[in-house]
Amino acid sequence: MKFLSKLIKLVLFIIQTSLFVWTLCAWWLWDSIREQQLLFMLFTLACFSFLYITYYKRKRVLGWVLFTFVLNLWFLQQPTHDRDWVDYQEKLPLVTINENHIHIQNVRHDLRYLTDGKLEWLHESYNLNQLNEVHFALVTFTEWQGLAHLFLSFNFNDEKFLSISGEIRREKDENYSPFKGLFRNYEKMIVLGTEKDLIGLRIFQHKDPVNFYPLNMSNDNSKALLLSLLKDCQSIQQSPRFYNTLTQNCATLIKNHLEKVYQEKHPFDLRLIFPGFADEIGVDHKLIKTNNSIDQMRKSFLINDLAETHLSGNAWSLKIRQLSFTLREN
Repeated sequence: MKFLSKLIKLVLFIIQTSLFVWTLCAWWLWDSIREQQLLFMLFTLACFSFLYITYYKRKRVLGWVLFTFVLNLWFLQQPTHDRDWVDYQEKLPLVTINENHIHIQNVRHDLRYLTDGKLEWLHESYNLNQLNEVHFALVTFTEWQGLAHLFLSFNFNDEKFLSISGEIRREKDENYSPFKGLFRNYEKMIVLGTEKDLIGLRIFQHKDPVNFYPLNMSNDNSKALLLSLLKDCQSIQQSPRFYNTLTQNCATLIKNHLEKVYQEKHPFDLRLIFPGFADEIGVDHKLIKTNNSIDQMRKSFLINDLAETHLSGNAWSLKIRQLSFTLREN
């Protein structure tokens, strides 16, 4: 019994300490809370009250009631589409699905990284029966592999190409922080754009390394993956959603939809928190085929040298797929 009592006290101490650390971190993010300052102040006071009251056995219930009440208030915060967004995320994609025919308004085509480029919002139609290939793009930001962004790109008979990226919806003068992403600071959106936008921007303006892997998927599964993502776009358009660094990031978006397609659940993988290692997960699940080591594979599928700014039309998208075509022929 003494051991059990000590264990309970230890667990309670860990909970109290975690709440205390969480509260301090949230105070550090005070400027990011903006519209929820009063609510957040109540939440913070409740945390401190809980830490104090639970030291007195007779008042522990009161502490839990107070904490639970204000915690519920915290989670009553609602995401919204009504903010002052940056211009390249101002419009949400509007998706219409009619059997095998897909029409999308607001496909982003932002080529302002080119001298004569501009931001355009395209209206495009796609035939699901023409979908023949899915690529997985991995963009790393630093020399350390872990910090990265992931998105998918769909090929319709080498004639049309659509990139899909899960991102925070950024407000003007707002910067991304993985830490702030834990505290309901960002709304989430799914960007539908051209490859010259989503891939070209990373290569030509940001100068980031981009790995472009063909996914080992059947046509039926590729179609199911695309439809699942597009229906998620429709869902977000109707019901805003918060971004979360751990559970609602670019990597978990792809994982969740792949699980729907293959109708199987996989345990949470720590590599999803550091998306730069997501290609390793792809290799583990045989979605990415390679006979090389991970480092060799990454070097082989680096497309920066293949990309050329002045190719027009489909030629650019075909060029960056040159490695995929070579593998397909072999």
